[in-house]
Amino acid sequence: MRLGRLWVGGVLVLVSVAACSSLPEPATSDFMDSGVSCNQITCSSPPATSCLNGNTLRTFSPSGICSNGSCSYPPIDANCASGCQGGKCSPGGCTPSCSQRVCGPDPVCGQSCGSCQSGTCNSMGQCEKMGKTVCTSGTFSGCANQSGMTWTGSQCCVDNVTQCVDGTFSGCANLQNQGMHWTGTKCCIEATAQCVDGTFSGCANRSDSGVFWTGTVCCVHGATNCTDGTFSGCANRSGMVWTGSKCCVL
Repeated sequence: MRLGRLWVGGVLVLVSVAACSSLPEPATSDFMDSGVSCNQITCSSPPATSCLNGNTLRTFSPSGICSNGSCSYPPIDANCASGCQGGKCSPGGCTPSCSQRVCGPDPVCGQSCGSCQSGTCNSMGQCEKMGKTVCTSGTFSGCANQSGMTWTGSQCCVDNVTQCVDGTFSGCANLQNQGMHWTGTKCCIEATAQCVDGTFSGCANRSDSGVFWTGTVCCVHGATNCTDGTFSGCANRSGMVWTGSKCCVL
């Protein structure tokens, strides 16, 4: 005799399979177990955004909630100051602020600052190449037992970085949350960047715009080229970054 499971008033009851045919049709919440569960269901495909009315945009949480094998997504409503049309807020009246961002949405209007031809766009709005493991000089104390870093006995191998450049402990070690890793002698960087000569006053304290001072050189994320220039010719010009001694073009 085969046994099946039956939910009756919220109580699980074991019955013979034959008994199921003689029972009345169960309600939606009281069903014969058909193997439907949430164990192997990932709720990560929310409905498309839509305009509830002329000024309200409805989006959905990217992570849904599974119940009885079905996904539901909590709605998130936002007011569109310039109106809502076609499932997005109208851009009128909103000035994008990409600053040094070259990809992804701008933080003000959510409009695109560009896309990456290769690699991925990070949270700083910079294109990152697929990381690789770079082995460079370092010290045991700076490298060993650090996450994503391996001490070989003479070199420090750092995972998922694009390059390792000169730097100092004070300049590099405190920027780990910005994707920079100190090996003990070198500063290794996750993002794609041009690292060139610069000055502390010209480069430091500008991490919010994708410009980082390693302690020795200035790294500009998203720069395509850095060349000689002057402060008056380069600084404060759109699409250019003055490092203190070089002019980098984004």
